[in-house]
Amino acid sequence: MRNPPKKTKRKTGVYFFSSAHTPLSCPLFPKTNLPGHDIESLLAASPEHCQTLCSAHPQCSYFSYVGYFRLLGVFRNNFKCYLKNNMAEMVAKAEEGVTSGLPTHFCQLVNSTYHIPNLFHPNYWNHLTNMTSSLLTECAMKTLEGINLPGSDLRFLLVNNAKACQKTCTEDPNCQFYTYTIMLLLMLFHSSRRCYLKRVITMPAPPKVTKLANAVSGFSLRNCHY
Repeated sequence: MRNPPKKTKRKTGVYFFSSAHTPLSCPLFPKTNLPGHDIESLLAASPEHCQTLCSAHPQCSYFSYVGYFRLLGVFRNNFKCYLKNNMAEMVAKAEEGVTSGLPTHFCQLVNSTYHIPNLFHPNYWNHLTNMTSSLLTECAMKTLEGINLPGSDLRFLLVNNAKACQKTCTEDPNCQFYTYTIMLLLMLFHSSRRCYLKRVITMPAPPKVTKLANAVSGFSLRNCHY
């Protein structure tokens, strides 16, 4: 998980954060919750995936991803992505297991510094339209080891490794995300390496996220810029 960028300067309606990220990414803020103002909650495999869902939602202006929470002294997985709107009342709260951030179209790389524009400026929405045509939403290139995205299968095929599964998903116009699993068939003394290609009707939000040994999941790279 990334360390939160250091805030270096503040102006009215504009915030600047020093960062070494690439133009395709937007800073994430670990151990930070932005409670309230939820417009939708979805399952997500990682903070980056949650950011992708927020970027794809027309009303999402920020989000909080709850990877785990503590209940009666025991840490439990959650994988919940809370999409939010109402930046006028955005209040940060320190909280373990929660990562928050903004959709990628709110970020622009200017002289190696992230510039989050004034949302209330009269030219903001024109600016946003121009940015989204050149700066794609966060590309979830990171593979998720030990994560299973069950259900929503289009089909499965046998491949040698997770990278080949990712490539197959990217090349299939119907595939949004995938899960690659290695099942040990002890009676036959060999393993079955399956690549499950998956899709949901709207955003690439899996209906379920679970932990699973010998599984690798991820998303199509079809819309990525390199």
